[in-house]
Amino acid sequence: MIRFTPITVEDQPQILEWMLADPYHKHQADYSGPGWWLTGQKGSQLAFCLQDDTGPVLFARVDEGDPAKLHTQFAPAEIVPKSRLVRAMLKAMPVLFGYLRSVASAVVFESTSLALIQFFEKQNFKSVGNDLYELTFEEPVLVDCGTFDGVK
Repeated sequence: MIRFTPITVEDQPQILEWMLADPYHKHQADYSGPGWWLTGQKGSQLAFCLQDDTGPVLFARVDEGDPAKLHTQFAPAEIVPKSRLVRAMLKAMPVLFGYLRSVASAVVFESTSLALIQFFEKQNFKSVGNDLYELTFEEPVLVDCGTFDGVK
């Protein structure tokens, strides 16, 4: 079972630890820091911690705008094995993308990680240049936002 929970101040030490262990986000720890990921921050459409039965697997933030921009902080592989992460993401994506298509025409993410890019390309994301990958929604639909357990 997966859950979407708000990102709180209590999550900041874990976010910082994961950022510092992540070659892509390590340099951002100095200027954006873990507070940028908190639910309710200015410019954020949605922020949540994705958890499975064992605990947190990733933190995510979606910036306001169209297309919506998805930011993800993954746990280090020694904490959350890739198989566990993929299982949680595959269960979460229909819920997340169902919500996003109610507020945007597309979602984009930025990455240079070949494994992440290949994973999202299997989910129909397409390169739009400058390390950006986009999933365009066919047509907006309304979803029950209560699925997010109070996460804004």
